[in-house]
Amino acid sequence: MSRWLAELPVGETLHVELRPGEVNIARRPALWWRAAPPARSIKVAADASSGPQARASVEPWRPTLETLALGLRGAGRRAGPVAVVLSDHFVRYVLLPWSESLVADAERLAFARHSFREVYGQASEGWEVCLDEQPAGRASFAAAVDRDLLSHLREVVSQSRGQLVSVTPALADCINRHRRVLREPEFCLATVEPGRITFAFRTGGGWTAVRGRRMDGALPEVLPTLLKQEAIASSVADAGTIYLCAADLEDVPPFGVPGWKLLRLPQKRSPARSVSVSALPFLSRLGMKG
Repeated sequence: MSRWLAELPVGETLHVELRPGEVNIARRPALWWRAAPPARSIKVAADASSGPQARASVEPWRPTLETLALGLRGAGRRAGPVAVVLSDHFVRYVLLPWSESLVADAERLAFARHSFREVYGQASEGWEVCLDEQPAGRASFAAAVDRDLLSHLREVVSQSRGQLVSVTPALADCINRHRRVLREPEFCLATVEPGRITFAFRTGGGWTAVRGRRMDGALPEVLPTLLKQEAIASSVADAGTIYLCAADLEDVPPFGVPGWKLLRLPQKRSPARSVSVSALPFLSRLGMKG
């Protein structure tokens, strides 16, 4: 049984962030709170030939993995343990309602696959589905990724003499890193990447809705409209607290969203407070189960 998340070995780990047209690579200790020299980051931009017009006939993730292969070769020596954070451009989510009749992992996985088929149709047949733990009485996340993407990712890492020890969706990575900050009893979490935004709504009873949206335009201009649309679609109040998690957020001038208290989440990982992905509970059971 292969897993998206596995226990990270002690020692230096290659931390990789994969987004369309961009790969970020940094070496960090597996346990980041230990004293260590600053991480060396490598930012690799995809070649212009990998643009949407030139690569329209191939999978959207393939140019990114080709860029990763170049970046790993440029990083020198064997890759070793590799922990990947995967852009939400490449991940789809559904929220599974609590059911007393769906307790075993196999039953929940079958229900999750059915839910993805209901939402995304035949395309979901080629996806690997994984599950979050399900607290009693509360809904839980399921995530899906193109099966070929994961297969090629393992191959790229293996060819660089590395071991793929974890693959974490961007939304889950954000929740894991900021779990202690997400204190409001009810809120919306918005994770933002160039061209995409993912909304996750939470109330006192747990998570209530999750959905990704294409984002065209500047964040301050489009966020109010998208947030209103998703609040209505999710049957939640169009007001409250919204946590904003975005790369390069410090470059975005201050702005507001009518009816909402907007709180920005820091993006820089602090060695004093960060822990390895596998030590966190949010997706600890999330794996490929056949």
